[in-house]
Order: sequence, then structure tokens, then C-alpha cells
Amino acid sequence: MDPWSSGRTDRACAGGLSFPRVVSEAVRSPQSRVHYLDTLKAAVVYGILLYHSALPFTWTSWLVSDPQKSVVLTGLAAFCFPWGIPMMFLLAGADSWFALRSRPALAYLRARFLRLVLPLCAGIVLLSPLQWYLTTVGTDRSLPSLLRTYPAYLRGIRLSWTPEWLARYGYHLWFLGYLFAISVALLPVLILLRRPASRRAIARAADFCRRPGAIYVFSLPLIGSQVALRARFPAYQDWADIATYTLVFLAGSVPASERRLEAAIRANARLAVQVGLVSSAGVGIMLLLASEHPANQAVRDVAFSVLWSVMIWSWLVAVLCLGIRWLDFRNRVTAYMAESILPFYVLHHPVVILAATAVVSLPLGAWGRFTLVAAFAMATTLALYEFLVRRWALTRFVFGLKPRISPDGQPGQLAGGGGGSAGADGQSLELAMSTTAPLPSRPPEVPVPGASA
Repeated sequence: MDPWSSGRTDRACAGGLSFPRVVSEAVRSPQSRVHYLDTLKAAVVYGILLYHSALPFTWTSWLVSDPQKSVVLTGLAAFCFPWGIPMMFLLAGADSWFALRSRPALAYLRARFLRLVLPLCAGIVLLSPLQWYLTTVGTDRSLPSLLRTYPAYLRGIRLSWTPEWLARYGYHLWFLGYLFAISVALLPVLILLRRPASRRAIARAADFCRRPGAIYVFSLPLIGSQVALRARFPAYQDWADIATYTLVFLAGSVPASERRLEAAIRANARLAVQVGLVSSAGVGIMLLLASEHPANQAVRDVAFSVLWSVMIWSWLVAVLCLGIRWLDFRNRVTAYMAESILPFYVLHHPVVILAATAVVSLPLGAWGRFTLVAAFAMATTLALYEFLVRRWALTRFVFGLKPRISPDGQPGQLAGGGGGSAGADGQSLELAMSTTAPLPSRPPEVPVPGASA
């Protein structure tokens, strides 16, 4: 039995109910839930903490650098970086589709603003000065010095029209700003995709994609954007990356709108892993040879852009298949994680920095220090979420969560509840391992042929 293609949908077909009929029933149900999207988002966002915990021990430049380095951690971070963040935007696209299912466009924009821009602004005001304080060499480590840092840092913010300025002041929270901008820009397209003619076209595309390799036809816009932009805008979070995030966000809304695409993803998953391994090796070789100066730099740039795009697309398909095949379930743990995604993401980064600055001087190897940083950051971030965010109406609002519902159906401060992104209420964050995919506040220094990253 093929582990990539076996599962519930095949068993339904074997039971005498055709796959298109099963899918159409799921699509018609306005309350149908897609649990693997929730579970994947939780896995990716919690994985971001592990990614950031590893960065001090990799051969890259990050906010905190440990003299002890690990080749294995460096390799894992480099592998996750290209496709991790795009995975977050792809899942966000699916979330936006479900959010528009239950609300009009203006209500959608209001909800996106409250869920993304409000936590972004709160994080810049409350967390960015703390992170700058922890990572600035020579800063007096005292409470009065920390308190003076806040007004000094906020006065020093200078707005700029370059894409990178948000990461400069927001650290890891740049993702929320980019996601809000892309959500607004693509709203007309998302509305268009909900029309009957668009749905019929997507259904025909789903049937086409079940052919071996056919799913790569839909990677052509990504390839074209990178060929056009990657050599000119190679920097992290610059226009080439923005094009990637925008296109995969749009691509994420398509499987959410047509469940038959799940069968196409599963049918192409083995090929996606094979192509992903080959293209990743090609990208790695080209990066290792980046210091060489070929006779035709333009050809090399095009080749790199094509490999880079195919690599991202392949791993997105493979990870989606992993979710469809093994993560399509819901229990109390996944419900808790799904609701915590946005606050966990906002809070984890300064906690990782704090742990890393404290651990770098300990007489341990790189793996021992990494384990301490990751364990402390995971436990502390969860504690901050549980006791400072989840239980209080004000902090729930600031961190983009809906009011909790008490047993009598009224908003309640201490009532239980969970959220799922693919549900009708669209409660969970439209999210994302840093960087990568994984989401680094500062990217690993991955050189691009013809320019530095």
C-alpha cells in the first residue's frame, strides 16, 4: 500500500461512493472543517520556535551568536528556510478562503486588521524594545536601563517605503504586516475565485492535476516571478520574496476551495519529494559555487531561480500531503494549539533571545545549549500564553483572539474554548519553522548567485 496515497478517501471509493461525490458533499457543506490545515499550522508555528532556538548555533549571522556551532543544525535550518515561510503564507491563503465563506468582504478586512495589525503594533511597542535591549552589545543590564530603552527605541523608528523596514523594527512580526498587505491586495481575486465559473474551472484543474507531474504546471507563475525578480531583488523579504509569498498565498486558497485537489496532491507527493531532493541539491551546489564568476551570469541566475522555485513548490506539495495523509484529525491538544498559534508566534521570539543570551556562556556543547534554549523557550512561551493571554479578555483582544464563550453562550473571561482555522468562524491565525519556514527575524545568510542575501 502506498503511504502517500492511501487513506480515508480511497476507502470511501472502495465502499461504493465515488470520490467526486464525497468531495462535492464536503464542499457544499458550509460548516465542513479541514482539520489537517489546523494541525499543520500548529506544527509549523511551534516548529518556528525550534528553528529560532537553533539559529544561535548555526554558521549564519543572527541576533545572538554562540561560539559553539553545529553543522547538523546549520543544515536543518538551511533546508527549512526556503520553503518554511512560503508554507505559512500558503496556509494563510487557505484560512482566508474559509474566513470569506462566513463573512462579507468588509467584515473580512476588519477581522484581518484586528487579528494581524493590532498584534503587530502591540508587539512593536511592547516586545521590539526588549529584543533590541537584549541583543545590543554593551547595554547596561539593569531595570532603569531597560525602561529607558523603550522611549529611546520608539523615538528612533523611521518609516521607509522599502519592504525590509518592517523587519528592522518589528523583528519576527514582519510576517503579520506582510500577511495583512497580501490579504488586502488579493481580496478581489479571492472573491472572484468564489464565483461558480471559477469553481468549475478549479474543479477541471483538480482533475488535470491528478496526472503524474501535472501539478507542476501551476508552479509556472512562481518560476516566472523568480526568474524576473530574484537576481534584481535577492535580499531576504525583498520583492522576489514578496512575489513568492503572494503567489503561494493565492495557491493556498485553491485546495481549500476544491477538495478534489487533495487527491491530486497525494498522487504527486512521491514525485514532489524526489524533485525536491534533486532541486535542493542543485540549489546547494550553486550556493557553494556562488563565489565563482561564470562566463554568463544571466544564465546562472535563471538556472538558480528555476531550481529555487521548483524546490519551494515541491516541498510545499510534500508537506501538504503529509498533512492530508497523517494530520487530518482533531483532539483537545490540537484544538488548544490551534487557538494559541498567533499569541505563541508573537511571544516566542523574545523568549528565545532571552534564553540564548543566558545560555551562550554555559560550559556545554552546541546541542546541549540548543536543548536548554528550546526547552526553556517552549515552556515559558506556553506559560505566558496560558496565564497572561488566554484567560483575560483584554489580552485576548490585543493578541487577536476572539472572546471566550461561557457555558450560557455569553462572552466569558474564564470559559473554555478552542479554535480551528478551517471552521466557519475562521478563528485560528492565518498562519506559520523560521524561517524558514521557519520564520527568522534575521535570515540565514544564503548567498544568491550574482548578489548577497
